[in-house]
Amino acid sequence: MSTRLLLPALRVDVTPAPKGRLATLTVRGIAETGDQVDHFTVARRAK
Repeated sequence: MSTRLLLPALRVDVTPAPKGRLATLTVRGIAETGDQVDHFTVARRAK
């Protein structure tokens, strides 16, 4: 008997930025099928 985890995956993408520009962090929820099921992006001005 084998056990298979039925958990979604997370993908995290970070875009750094030079001082004064926007840096972003995007988190995506990925289903087992590979489809994106949700996402959010956080952005802030780099110091």
